[in-house]
Amino acid sequence: MDYVEISDQEELSLASSHSAEGRNVSTGASDTPASILFNKVYDERWMFLRGLSMDDNYHELVDATDDLFEATKDSSKSSKQMIQLKDHGDLPSWAKWSWKHRYLPKDIHESRMMLETTLTKLRKANISNVTSAVCVVLGLGMLFRECGRVIEYEEDEASSDTPAYLANSILDVSAVPLLRAAVSDVLASVVAMIELDMKDKLEVQDIEMEQEEEEEKEAEVEEAEAEAEEAEEDKEEEEDKEEEAEEEEDKEEEEEEEEEEVVVVEVKQTRKRSGTQIPSQNSKRAKTEPNVSSIKSKKPVKAEIRRSTRARQPTKKNANL
Repeated sequence: MDYVEISDQEELSLASSHSAEGRNVSTGASDTPASILFNKVYDERWMFLRGLSMDDNYHELVDATDDLFEATKDSSKSSKQMIQLKDHGDLPSWAKWSWKHRYLPKDIHESRMMLETTLTKLRKANISNVTSAVCVVLGLGMLFRECGRVIEYEEDEASSDTPAYLANSILDVSAVPLLRAAVSDVLASVVAMIELDMKDKLEVQDIEMEQEEEEEKEAEVEEAEAEAEEAEEDKEEEEDKEEEAEEEEDKEEEEEEEEEEVVVVEVKQTRKRSGTQIPSQNSKRAKTEPNVSSIKSKKPVKAEIRRSTRARQPTKKNANL
């Protein structure tokens, strides 16, 4: 594999990545993954990850993973997994939060094939949630920090607890492009998860909006039905009132007729007691018909002849005579 040159500034950045100043981690307090503090009150995890390297590409990956955590932290399942800090089973032992050593094992420093195999695992790791993503970021960060230590290593200045295999380690500047390429692939996966989460949330919002619209429509239909039912009840009530009014009117008319009949009966009874008869139709007829005998006894009246003052003209026959 070809070696790639990097600038002095990049080499200096990598070399300072494992120092207390470059790591932004309290000196000696959180030097290994197993020593970091993480609970609901205090979270040292992101500070530890950012302190592993000053590489911009790596920091972009850490920030994206942090964004993924913020986007999914409302999920009870995601929060529970993060609290438990569950390790990714397919990754190397030093890419897990249970790793208690300051340096990586000797085999990763001595075998280029081992490094490439490890990077392939990190690049193709099944990132299904924020917990698995954080484990991959941890593994890449540990490699970046180890590269910085190798670049900075000076045998005469090394402390007694510094492993001797750093002097001939393959994790020098030539490994940096490999790490950055792996970071780029993992970053794409993390960003895809963020976009998927946003899409799911938008779909949920759309579903919720549709449900709200359906509920509003149902409420409108129910309200319209209630109004129609109320109008029908009012109509029936009005009809009942009209019917009652008609019945009351009929009742009053019947009472008036009954009162009139009572009056007539009382009048009849009063006249009967006083001896006055109510003229019948026959008596009325008798009074109105003339007396025939009186008519016959009367002499006929001669009709008065009215004479004309004009002279009588002779008829045509008499004129001929």
